[in-house]
Amino acid sequence: MGTPVYPCVAVLFGLMLAGQALAGQFRILTSQTKSGGAFSSDFLSALSGDFSKNGSSTTDLALNRTYAGAAVPVDVYSVSSSSNVNASSLCAALTSTSSVGYCEVDVQVSTDVGAAEPDDKYLEQQWDMIKVNAPLAWQNGFTGTAGVRVCVIDTGVDYTHPDIQANLWVNPTEAAGASATAANGYKNGIDDDGDGIIDDIYGASFVSGAVSGDPMDQNGHGTFVAGVVGAVGNNAIGVTGMNQVISIIACQFMDATGNGWVSDAIQCIDYCISKDAHILQNSWGGVDYSDALQAAIDSAEAHGALFVASAGNEGVDTDTVAHYPSTMNNSIILSVGATNQNDELWPRSNYGKTTVHVAAPGVSVLNLGLAGLYVKMTGTSMATPHVSGAAALLLQK
Repeated sequence: MGTPVYPCVAVLFGLMLAGQALAGQFRILTSQTKSGGAFSSDFLSALSGDFSKNGSSTTDLALNRTYAGAAVPVDVYSVSSSSNVNASSLCAALTSTSSVGYCEVDVQVSTDVGAAEPDDKYLEQQWDMIKVNAPLAWQNGFTGTAGVRVCVIDTGVDYTHPDIQANLWVNPTEAAGASATAANGYKNGIDDDGDGIIDDIYGASFVSGAVSGDPMDQNGHGTFVAGVVGAVGNNAIGVTGMNQVISIIACQFMDATGNGWVSDAIQCIDYCISKDAHILQNSWGGVDYSDALQAAIDSAEAHGALFVASAGNEGVDTDTVAHYPSTMNNSIILSVGATNQNDELWPRSNYGKTTVHVAAPGVSVLNLGLAGLYVKMTGTSMATPHVSGAAALLLQK
């Protein structure tokens, strides 16, 4: 294959001296290209050479693809240079002089949390379950099933918590791998299913671009959310989830502080699709519109998954002030606001006649904490898994 020539680089990089510049390393997200994610050496040399012409001493601009979407047509590149680089201008150059359809700078998102007749011990304190009539569903035989998979895209899940363990999805191929046994947690140090992740037994982690098969929660947010969807019911301890039985896939992209990057959220969406998740649970957001995130949700829609998202905690009308991903224009998105015990909208919950579709309990909700504990939390983050859980119950039959 011949090396393409890109003649407009010098003009475009006149912009590199203006605006905010990033030194060292950052990430960009692009549409996938026919070149398979590889930019020619001549192209990169032209970009680097233009830096030098504009007063920069660097000639070491490097774009290294760190992630290539499978079901999601998005690539992630790590950009490195010894001098300052204007990331937005770099994206403008790539979209104007290569086959990249769109390019955007990776940005951080955060959790949408405001604060931190089964026989379960604390069931009477779970006002939220009573408010949404979960006991009526249970009495009519809708208690959940392991055949329904809900992928919790969050800070991970504490898979050692005794009130969630039995409802965690277990990767069947990894669990059946050579020398993988219950005694060693099915971990044999081998990528048995060939997905590029070693020992992704309960799910995967993509925090800050680091790929791992260990989605252990260090924050607590994801564990709480998973518990609302499907804490084990009728086990005489703790709480119950909307589903007393369920398969929870844990996908971690936010760190111990509750922050994560859009690129890593996209990798989680791709992972959830690859594991045939029926429902994608998303209690996070607040970013600007992203073409890459849109492409990921489009892919989830093409695969028939439901995308449940928190409406946000800014107390604004999202019909006029967008909150992504909850206000993305996809038919599979359910945007969820938060209410209190009196069915009143929580003052900090976002709202909108067309962009917030339903509200659920989200104030002083009791569910799982880290290290086997139980905590109360408030926010649209807490409301959203009630809707994911209800959708999972509907898929039971």
